[in-house]
Amino acid sequence: MDEGQRASMLRAAAPSADTLAWVCELLGATHVVDTAEMPGGSAAAMHRVRVSLRAGGQVEVALRRYVLT
Repeated sequence: MDEGQRASMLRAAAPSADTLAWVCELLGATHVVDTAEMPGGSAAAMHRVRVSLRAGGQVEVALRRYVLT
């Protein structure tokens, strides 16, 4: 696997459970409803994350994770 293929694989990888737990903690959410890959740059993994809030309702946020190869 070359460096470009490795970077593509890392960008497409879903956020880890620890990362999603951090998002929930930060937003005051009870759980993650779903995630979806978003188009990103060559050095970032972008995902839409929808969470259910403790106060009620849902919110969607964009999660950007930088990919270092």
